[in-house]
Amino acid sequence: MDDPVNDRAHHEQASWRRHRLALGLVLLTASAAAAQTGQGQPPADTGESIQLSEIAARAADVRALLANLDAAITPGKDVQAILDALPALSDELKARLDQTRTALDANPPLPVLEQLGATWEATRTKLRGWNDALTQWTTRVEQERSRLASLRGHAGRGMSTDEIMALLRGD
Repeated sequence: MDDPVNDRAHHEQASWRRHRLALGLVLLTASAAAAQTGQGQPPADTGESIQLSEIAARAADVRALLANLDAAITPGKDVQAILDALPALSDELKARLDQTRTALDANPPLPVLEQLGATWEATRTKLRGWNDALTQWTTRVEQERSRLASLRGHAGRGMSTDEIMALLRGD
């Protein structure tokens, strides 16, 4: 037989758990948006509740933050092309190095040496460009990682994310 008292208690417990989760998400959203938009200073404690429009605006700010973050860390076409080409280029350079060593062992004439030097110089120039592109991209990724790390632990109005998670778990 079903126990109506236990079913009701279970339903109430699940309802409170959902409410705590929603509250935690709102607090996390509001704090991340505040940190992103420079509104990190909490308003004077007047005992008033946060307006729904403020929560919605901050939630929109968080969505924008996440979209910007995604755009910043996603490799562009140029970076992706470099990342895709690196394994094949590595094999090509190993083979070319072996060929260059063989050619140099044969004491080639000056025009052959000049051609070998020009080929390696062109490769070096190409790799410098790739290095610059990858450095710019990794710098952006690191900046975004640092920005997210600075947001971690602060959920606005003094609560840390750890405190919010404890609240959500019912600790």
